[in-house]
Amino acid sequence: MPFLLSITGRLTVRHPQLISTPDVMERLRAALLAQTVDTIAMTGDAIRFTPQAKGGESKPRPEGGGWMFNALGVCSLRLHQEVEGVTVVYRLDCRLWFCIATAISIMAGVVIRLSAGPDHEWRWVFALGFWLLFFLSGFLSKTFEIRSWLKTNLTSLELPPTKRLRVPVDPS
Repeated sequence: MPFLLSITGRLTVRHPQLISTPDVMERLRAALLAQTVDTIAMTGDAIRFTPQAKGGESKPRPEGGGWMFNALGVCSLRLHQEVEGVTVVYRLDCRLWFCIATAISIMAGVVIRLSAGPDHEWRWVFALGFWLLFFLSGFLSKTFEIRSWLKTNLTSLELPPTKRLRVPVDPS
């Protein structure tokens, strides 16, 4: 996938830092279950997961206390056992997030243009600034957060704490 449509990268954790080398896949699966994800599929050395879509409050699940997978599509983690440690290659699909940020920025530019105010010549500068703030700042933030989340889940003795399970209340 192109640069702006997905967050991709790799993280290598050396063997002395790892808690349990043979159970890395299960540990990552458990960490993902503690986050708000709808589906998790494990095949060989890969984990594919779909973050929870908003509005799915009827499904009880624990919530993570850290970064969220909001506005992301199907994501994947691939593990490679190497001599020096375990390498995790990650790909987070942010195509929807990119399209929403771009559409809102273009609409803001058009609205400023149609208002024909005293500074309407600067409409695209404002729209670009909004896009940079809304999309790229979040893109960079999620990049740092996924790396931190992976490192924490692979090197800590216990999985990070999660919020309490939300169970739907029966109205009767």
